[in-house]
Amino acid sequence: SVITGYITKVEEVVRGNTADLIVERADGQSIIYGHEQALQKITELRDLAEQSAPQDRPGKYQTVLQKISEAKEIAEQEVGERSAVRQGNLRQKISEVREALEQAAGENLPSNYGDLLRKILEVQEIAARTVDLKTISSLDHIDAVAPAIERGVLVSYRNKEYQWCMLKGIDPKREMKIGKFREYVDKNMDVEKEFSKTHGGEPPVLMGRAVLRTEGVAPGQSVEITTSPAAGNGGIVTKSFYISGFTQSGGFDIDRRECYVPLAAAQEMLGLKSDEITHVRLQVTDQRRLTDVKFAAARALTGFEFKRREERKDEERVMFGNYFIMSWREKKANEIFAARNDLKILSFIVVFIFIGAGFVTMAILVMMVFEKRKDIGVLKAVGCSRHGVVALFLLMGLIIGLSGSVLGMVSGILASDNINEIADVVEKISGREVFSKDVYYLDEIPAHLAPDAVWKIFLVATGVGLVSSVAAAGRAAVIEPVRALRYE
Repeated sequence: SVITGYITKVEEVVRGNTADLIVERADGQSIIYGHEQALQKITELRDLAEQSAPQDRPGKYQTVLQKISEAKEIAEQEVGERSAVRQGNLRQKISEVREALEQAAGENLPSNYGDLLRKILEVQEIAARTVDLKTISSLDHIDAVAPAIERGVLVSYRNKEYQWCMLKGIDPKREMKIGKFREYVDKNMDVEKEFSKTHGGEPPVLMGRAVLRTEGVAPGQSVEITTSPAAGNGGIVTKSFYISGFTQSGGFDIDRRECYVPLAAAQEMLGLKSDEITHVRLQVTDQRRLTDVKFAAARALTGFEFKRREERKDEERVMFGNYFIMSWREKKANEIFAARNDLKILSFIVVFIFIGAGFVTMAILVMMVFEKRKDIGVLKAVGCSRHGVVALFLLMGLIIGLSGSVLGMVSGILASDNINEIADVVEKISGREVFSKDVYYLDEIPAHLAPDAVWKIFLVATGVGLVSSVAAAGRAAVIEPVRALRYE
């Protein structure tokens, strides 16, 4: 029950702490969720193209200008939230602009052709990183979409040495619909209101409750967070945050190693623009449709149709073009694999326990046959048949197995219900930690009693007792009364 509960709790904490699907760039660049940057670059491209258009070739450059105007219109529609009347794909339209420019330059190369081409490449690069959250949220089986920033940082509590932590920049209004974030924060806290305030110029941060125990910090105190900018120029940025509250997921390591800050504060710290993020988090309504949603999201992100490979599991595919799209199981595969590996090891141990118990029961009954040899002879002498003797010892094995199973089931259920109290007593007596939070990453020992598993083990244990009595029953059945009583 403890191992089953451990696996269940690990999966519950992992899933609750993340989204059903997580999107991030495979090249490490930021994701742009909005078309303001693309619109700005297209406007600059339009101005540059109008300046460079030669008067003697108006037809060719009119095509270029027309394509740029169409691309600008698409970007304006996105910025104005009128994507429902979209007239084309922005990335495809920019490619058409480049093709039209190359055709026009084939006969009359403008003096600033290089500047135009560089500007087109800039627009293409921005368009490739741009994600339309409205389109993704409109996909089937999508319950919520939230932009986020995730970055490994160093945190100093009360001017102590730095410790590693995963900083998460979130939009609290959207994040409330992702995972179990709403359940992890204080029920009386208005996170959206708290994240809109500063304290002496310091933005707020939500720390895990484990930090309260390990570092002795409290709400209202300040912590220093240090990281490098997203641009990767080698610089170091240190910013002070004030603790506005705590989160508690039930995972000790998660509560100790993760913190939440406003999305704008994370963007400012990493040198990102107001529409740049590192992750898009998706909440799915039906877990059975997780793979379908993954491929639909890949199509919306890249504009390409990806075929599923029948020769391997769909869940194994995580890279789609320049994007990683991972389920929560794939994102936290190491933690889940370790937990399930513990179950396999325990199952292996339990098999040997059953085998050992069977041999012990068999040895006891065989010894009983030797000790009760004369009694068996008397029974057979007064008319007891071989089948009767066999039934007698099989019944003894069944009673041993049944009594052991009942005793084990009752004591196991009681121990499972009070496992943490028992662990506390053992720790006080022995002075040693029974359940290390640093090893198992949970706040307490989880125990999950699965009725099906309990009854299966009960029946197997009873069956082991019955099977173990077969050898003794066979020996008793072949005892001859005359030989057993020859010296009586």
